[in-house]
Amino acid sequence: MLAAVGETVGEQSGVLGLGMEGLLLVGGYAAFATAHASGSFWAGFAIGALAGLLLSTPLMVLSVWLGVNQIVVGIGITLLGTGISSMLYDARFADSKPRLGAADPWTVPPLSEIPVVGPALFAQPGMFTIAFVITALVSFWLHRTAPGLRLRAAGQRPASLDAAGGSVVRTRSSRCCSAVRWPASAGPTSLSSRRARSRPG
Repeated sequence: MLAAVGETVGEQSGVLGLGMEGLLLVGGYAAFATAHASGSFWAGFAIGALAGLLLSTPLMVLSVWLGVNQIVVGIGITLLGTGISSMLYDARFADSKPRLGAADPWTVPPLSEIPVVGPALFAQPGMFTIAFVITALVSFWLHRTAPGLRLRAAGQRPASLDAAGGSVVRTRSSRCCSAVRWPASAGPTSLSSRRARSRPG
C-alpha cells in the first residue's frame, strides 16, 4: 500500500516510478539490517526510508534535471537496487541467515475481539494502521489542497503550472524525493507483519 501511495504521488507529478523495485529492495535491506542490529522495527522503518531517499537522488537528477529517458533511468535504478541489496546481504548475512520476530500488534479493543475481522484489521503491527492513515491523508492532500493541485498540474498540465508562476522542475524534484519515502518504507513494512525473509529479493 505504501509503495502504491508513493507511486501515485510520483506519477501524478510526471515522474515514472519504474525504479520502485530497486527502492523496495534497498529500503528492505537497510531496514532489516537496522532492526537486526538495534532490535527496533521503528528504527528500521526510518533507515529504510532514508536509504530509499538516497537512491532516489540519481533518479531526480537524471530524470527531472537532465531530462534523461525515465524508462531507462527506472530500469537502471531497479538493477542498481537489486545488485546493492544482494551484495550487501551476501556479505553480511549469507552464513547466519538471521530472522526477525514479528512486531508487537496495536490492538483496538473491543474491535479487535470481533471474530475474523477483528484480528485481521484491529490487531496488526503499528505500521499496518499507519499505512491506511497515510493513504487517506495523501488522497485528501492530492484532491483537496492547493499543493496537491500544483503537483497534479506538474504532471498533467505543466504549461499551466508555469503560466501560474510555479516551477515544474522544483515541484517534480520535491515530490520525487518525498514520494520515494513510501516505496522505500514499503520494503520494511513486511518486517513488522511477518518474519523477514532470508533473501532480499
